[in-house]
Amino acid sequence: MKNILKLLFLTLAILVTSSSMAQAGWKVFAPNEYWQGQIKLVDGTIKEGFVRVPKSCREKKISFLKNEDSKREKIKSEDIEALLLTSNQGNSYLFENVHWRYMFRNKTTKKKLLLLVEAKNDFATFYKSSQYYFVNYTDGILDLAYNSNTGDINYLIRKNKNDFATHYYTRGQAGHFKKKIAEFLDEAPVTVKKVQDKELKREDRVEIVKQYLLETDGM
Repeated sequence: MKNILKLLFLTLAILVTSSSMAQAGWKVFAPNEYWQGQIKLVDGTIKEGFVRVPKSCREKKISFLKNEDSKREKIKSEDIEALLLTSNQGNSYLFENVHWRYMFRNKTTKKKLLLLVEAKNDFATFYKSSQYYFVNYTDGILDLAYNSNTGDINYLIRKNKNDFATHYYTRGQAGHFKKKIAEFLDEAPVTVKKVQDKELKREDRVEIVKQYLLETDGM
């Protein structure tokens, strides 16, 4: 699985779209379909077969089929280290089970959450999360859905020496973007300077992630 994960470097960011719950409608509440995938357990065991796409980062159990005709098995999320899923259209998504550290309160969730990997290298991993994940059946793409009154898309970073991911930005959040980038991405001074000089802005966040990973590659 480690070799497969390396292939996902900087490929996931363009595969994830987002929408509000109002736009998503009933799809948010319908079960997601099964995709081919791998489940890596915390004890190192890897299960290959068909995995039901998680509905949210707080999913308590993940449904698994060894093959299409086998009996469904439910695996506790706390026993899972990572999920690697591929849609019928060939789009791959990686989820990792990590603690979430809040940006301002400096508190970490007691339970780990299944966060969607946006991009990663050997030094850091970027995640994105929202209230719901749901499958776009037509395109085989994973959508992130949220209640427009209470939430949006959250972005997190985990330096690989840590067992938690830190929330550094929420889409649409006003103010302090340059300060947050300087604080949380300080290992990449060239990238940080481009943000401070307004060469890269909050709408360029995906490009900021890419440049940060390139700058920290090999650390």
